[in-house]
Amino acid sequence: MLKSNVEKPAKPGSIFIMYGILKGYVNYPSIIVVRSLIKSRCIRNTLNRNLPDDVKQILSMTLGIYLILMEYLDRETALALVKVIIIPMGLINQMALFRYVEEPNHTMVNLIHQAKRFKAEGPMRLNKYSINAQTENRYSFSVHNCVFLRPFTDNGCPELSAIYCSVDHAVYNLYSPGKIVFSRGGRSRIIAEGNTSCDFICEAIA
Repeated sequence: MLKSNVEKPAKPGSIFIMYGILKGYVNYPSIIVVRSLIKSRCIRNTLNRNLPDDVKQILSMTLGIYLILMEYLDRETALALVKVIIIPMGLINQMALFRYVEEPNHTMVNLIHQAKRFKAEGPMRLNKYSINAQTENRYSFSVHNCVFLRPFTDNGCPELSAIYCSVDHAVYNLYSPGKIVFSRGGRSRIIAEGNTSCDFICEAIA
């Protein structure tokens, strides 16, 4: 019955999610969506041509939504609304890359396997990282550069980078709730907040 499988993961329709969320918060959500898509297309043409298409899509869509919302809302409110939009959109796309449905046995062993696959297939493939620990109860690694921070900063919106750190929190903590816990090992342990690395720590609960 599933059309997706381990080799061909799902590709959720993010635009419908964006519209559904906006509908609950703003008047004329369809206009915001259309204007965001147009803005996104314009931004995409200004991004580094060496970036992969999927990364350009993430960057341009996030910037497009944010910049359009700031025409209607103050910056703080626009950022809060962008978080409400981007975090669930990012979550469903990362869960697809983690094969959450196609491989439903959510153990630590499988989490490690899926995390490594995500680092090879998703936007993280452009980052440098090091593994700090890998046992049956703990998986820890550090990312030493952020593919999102420079493009967002160049467009005057560095605050958008941390949204994708929140997506990481969500996907790792939801992979196996009550059995595996994700943390950064302390406050501000992300590049977007001035740390030299983004730390990922997954621990099995005894």
